[in-house]
Amino acid sequence: MALAVLILGAGAAAQEDYAVMALEFTGVENLSQKTLREALATKSRPWSHRFLFWKENPRFDEDEFALDLLRIVKFYQLEGFLEARVDSHRVMVDDDERKIWLKVFVNEGRPLLVEQVSLRDLDGAIPDERSWRILPRRLSLQRGRRWRDADMKADVNRIASTLAIASFPYAQVTSAVSIDSASFHAVVDYAVRPGPFCTFGKIQVAGLEDVPERVVVRELNIPVGKRFNQSLLSEGQRHIYRLELFQFVSVRATNLEGRATEIPVEVKVKEAPRHTVKIGGGYGTEDGYRASVNWRRRNFLGGGRRLEAQLKSSRLEPVKVDMNLIQPHFFDRRNVAVFNPFFVRQDEANFNINRLGVNVSVQRHFSTYTDGFLNYRFETDRIDSDRTLAAVDSSAAEKLKRNKSVGTFGLIRNNSRPLFNPARGGVNALTIEYAGRAFNSKFPYWKVIVERRGYMAIGAGWIFAYRAKAGAMAPVGQGGVTPIEERFYAGGSVSVRGWQRSQLGPLSRAEQTPLGGNTLFEGSTELRFPLYRFFSGAAFIDFGNVWEPPLDKAIRRRDRLPGLRSAAGLGLRFDTPIGPIRLDVAGKISKQYPGEYPWEFHLSVGQAF
Repeated sequence: MALAVLILGAGAAAQEDYAVMALEFTGVENLSQKTLREALATKSRPWSHRFLFWKENPRFDEDEFALDLLRIVKFYQLEGFLEARVDSHRVMVDDDERKIWLKVFVNEGRPLLVEQVSLRDLDGAIPDERSWRILPRRLSLQRGRRWRDADMKADVNRIASTLAIASFPYAQVTSAVSIDSASFHAVVDYAVRPGPFCTFGKIQVAGLEDVPERVVVRELNIPVGKRFNQSLLSEGQRHIYRLELFQFVSVRATNLEGRATEIPVEVKVKEAPRHTVKIGGGYGTEDGYRASVNWRRRNFLGGGRRLEAQLKSSRLEPVKVDMNLIQPHFFDRRNVAVFNPFFVRQDEANFNINRLGVNVSVQRHFSTYTDGFLNYRFETDRIDSDRTLAAVDSSAAEKLKRNKSVGTFGLIRNNSRPLFNPARGGVNALTIEYAGRAFNSKFPYWKVIVERRGYMAIGAGWIFAYRAKAGAMAPVGQGGVTPIEERFYAGGSVSVRGWQRSQLGPLSRAEQTPLGGNTLFEGSTELRFPLYRFFSGAAFIDFGNVWEPPLDKAIRRRDRLPGLRSAAGLGLRFDTPIGPIRLDVAGKISKQYPGEYPWEFHLSVGQAF
């Protein structure tokens, strides 16, 4: 192996198209090396390529590297290090292997610190409102902080946006920086000419065919003649989209070029088909072959309502039929009412049940990421006694055909993105359920579930995901039991993957069928990484268990409960437009019973969480 060290780039042209094995920096102390690398065209071999050896390493380009040396200085200047420079760089070459190693020596210099920030209304026309008074405290550039060009531009946009919300859409904002060369401190000045105070004008809606205009105007909720507010346009657009009646929605203020004080609003839409039928099918190791037919009628009986009917069949649910009548703008545009009659046949390892009932719910959209709901469910259940009599723990035959009257409250905050394969954000969920004795219900109980999921991008295509879920339930009254079909179960493709569906937790001694439990805790950590084109991989650890006694009783009795069980495994993903096709292989780390099969395989669609 022949190595050569070139200083100041002499002779680097001969190394065109060599593999860049490393790009190192010396002297980078105040800024992130990761962010600096992202700003450069020259890339080095990712550490993951040590394992993904078949992937091609980045190639060296002399011209781009020369420009990168200038980009480093520019990068530092925009970050507030106006005196930064590149002192030198070193190139080490292996001509035999056609590989190259780069090292850059950076002198950061002094940071430019903010001494003062001023925000001036040049015309004196802005009302003394709270949004304007607190605006200086919301700016990115503050006294004592390092000046950054991106922060100053963000402040200009924030000021303009704040004024557009406060009825000044024509506001002009300029920024200026004065630098004291001795102290190397900066004075930042934002000057504002707000322009005229504006109101909302006429609303025009284009593109409607079947949906009445009043439905769009109702969801838009723009007060004609009242003070203009830019944020109401985007908010109205989101609410119109939520009707699920349109393929395209655009809401914008018009005639801004004429600087009119009464600003018209233009809404353009493209309606979705009135009737749609979707047919789907697939296969998974848990539910076997599955098929579904979904029919939807939009703007049913006018008013923006939707009527949906769905028929599904799989091994776990041989028959599932339900219908949804969805009423938007239920007293308020943030509320949706749903009437949902249903019939479901469930076939689980420990019970078969026919469920016939109806859900009546009101769903509330509190904010961009937060939703809540109130639901009432009444159903009549019939359970096959030959498979579940012992598990139900009751000799009363009439309890195998019983009514349930259940109220549920739920909150969910979901800012995870993108939808089918999240790489950032998270999900927080809370569900509280109470089943009473109304309509001759046989099994009153309460139930609480909390869950957290999180997603973090830690590199190009690399994602760290985690989740934790806890649940507790108990019968209401002395001597009662919880319904077996409502109990907690663990194990399966979206639970602890080292066990088959519902096989983690209490089992009957005779047939080793799941009995379920009244207390649940489970969680997962998963590292997701790219492999090749549409293929990606995952390495995960799952843990959890289900316990029979309700949590409050176990604590009072100081019961010695079985510990958490865990499993670890690897997965393969194939990306599709509706989510990844997922194959997971998991091995048990801590078995719950001797003789358990050590491995489980799961094939499904969508991430485990």
